[in-house]
Amino acid sequence: YFKGDVLPDTQIDGATYKHYKIRFHSWWQFWSVRQDYRETGSLPIQPILDVWIANGLPTARTLDGIKANVETYGDIAGQARMRIDVTIHPNQSRDCAL
Repeated sequence: YFKGDVLPDTQIDGATYKHYKIRFHSWWQFWSVRQDYRETGSLPIQPILDVWIANGLPTARTLDGIKANVETYGDIAGQARMRIDVTIHPNQSRDCAL
């Protein structure tokens, strides 16, 4: 619908991530999608940001948000927990609500 650009794939923590850049009205959205399933683990965001920056993510602006979407297909049972660790530069403060 928005005719996004397919960016180069990357390998992060043993998995392939596909990356996309989509023009949404007056700004760009960047997407990264893991290509295989997993139940546990952590993800360093820097390699993803590096791909986005190399493909036009403005570095002169403050990063104002990252969304983590969890998707599944079919019936599911049980519960899940997602933890997001944030490192803030010592001279910055940021209020976050999850």
